[in-house]
Amino acid sequence: MRYCDSSNLLPGMMLAKPLYSANRELLLAKGFELDAAMISRLLKMGINPICIEEEGTEAITIDDFVDEAALHAAQGSIEDAFKTIMQTAKEHADEELDSVICNLQTSGFSVPLHAVKKTISSLVDEVLDNMVTKWTVLPIRFVAGQQFTHGVDVAILSLLIGIHYQFKYKDLIHLAYGAALHDIGMSLIPELFDKKRCDFSPEEWTQYRRHPQYGLSLLANSDENIFMEKEIVYQHHEDPDGAGFPQGLRGSHQSPSQHNATENNHIFRLAEIVHVADAYLNITSGRWPLEPIGPEEAIAELLKNGHMKYNIHAVVGLSSVVSHFPLGSVVRIIKNHSQRYVGFCGVIMIPNPNQPHKPVLIMISNRYGEKINPIQVDFSDEKFMEIKLAI
Repeated sequence: MRYCDSSNLLPGMMLAKPLYSANRELLLAKGFELDAAMISRLLKMGINPICIEEEGTEAITIDDFVDEAALHAAQGSIEDAFKTIMQTAKEHADEELDSVICNLQTSGFSVPLHAVKKTISSLVDEVLDNMVTKWTVLPIRFVAGQQFTHGVDVAILSLLIGIHYQFKYKDLIHLAYGAALHDIGMSLIPELFDKKRCDFSPEEWTQYRRHPQYGLSLLANSDENIFMEKEIVYQHHEDPDGAGFPQGLRGSHQSPSQHNATENNHIFRLAEIVHVADAYLNITSGRWPLEPIGPEEAIAELLKNGHMKYNIHAVVGLSSVVSHFPLGSVVRIIKNHSQRYVGFCGVIMIPNPNQPHKPVLIMISNRYGEKINPIQVDFSDEKFMEIKLAI
C-alpha cells in the first residue's frame, strides 16, 4: 500500500482504502479498480492523496489517522453551523454586512454550537485514547469547497501541539474547539471561501482581515461558556511583532506551556498555537502560495518568520509533531553519499524518526521515471542523504 497523488493515477490501479465524498458518503470501496472515467471524476472532486495497492508495497499498512466516523461527524457539525449562519445572513442580503451582524446580535441569533462541541470533544478523546502524537497526513492540495475539512484539520493539528506541551484535558478541549471555530467569521463572506489569498483584490483583503471580528460577533450570543474559544477566534491572525490583525496585538514569546494570565495587549497562548497550525496547513495545501510545499519546507518557512509572525515555541512544537515523510509516502532521492539511486523514487516503508532523510525505502522507479522491479533498501547507514516528498 502506498499514497498516490490523484494526478498520477492510472487505469488499472486498485484502491487500498475506501474513499468518501465531500458529503461523507462512501464513494468507492476498498479493492475498486480505477478506470479513466473514475480518475477524471476524482480529480474534479479534489480527493487527494489516494491509497493504492502496488507490487512491492504489500507489507506497508497505512492506518487511519483518526477514526473516519469521528472525523466525518466533526466535519458535518462544522458544516451545519456554517450553513445555518449563511442561510440566516442570506435573509438580510440587501443590507450592509455590518448591519447584518448588528441585526443578528439584536435578534438574539445564536450559532448552533452544541453538535460542534460534542463532535470535537469526541475527536479529542479519539486522539488521546489512541495515543496519536504525530500528524502523518500528507499535504492536501487546496480545492474549492474544503473549508469544513480545514477547520477539523486545524483542530487536530493544534491538539497535537497541545499534547506535545502536556496541556491538561480541559485546555485541550478549549484549544481544539476554538481551532475548529477559528474561521467561523468567514461564513459571512462565503464568496472568499474558494479563493486563494494570492488572488484577493484589495477590497477582498479588507474584508478578509475582518473575519476574526465577524467570528467574535457571531459568538457573542452563545449561551455556552466559551471565553477561551472566543479569544482564539478573535486572535488567530495576530503576529508577535504587532503586524497582525485585527487588533495589532504583540506576542510575549513565552512557551505555550506557560499558564500565566494573558497580559494586556499580548496574544492569547492558545491563539498562537492555532495561528501556527492554520498557517502550516495553508502553506502545504497551496491556499496561500501559488503552489503547495512539503512539510519540511513549510516548517522551515515558519521558523524563518519566528518571533515576527509566529510564536517560535509553537512552531518548534509543530515541527515535533509533524511527520516530514509519512509511512507510505513517495519520495525522490536528491543526493546521498554512495551516489546510488540518486533521482530514483521510493515508498517510505520504515520512517526514521531520528534521521528522517535516511528511511527504509521500497524503490519503485528509476531516475527517468520508469517503473522498476521493487527493491527494499535501508539507507540508515548513509553518511549523508537528502530526500524530497513527491507532491
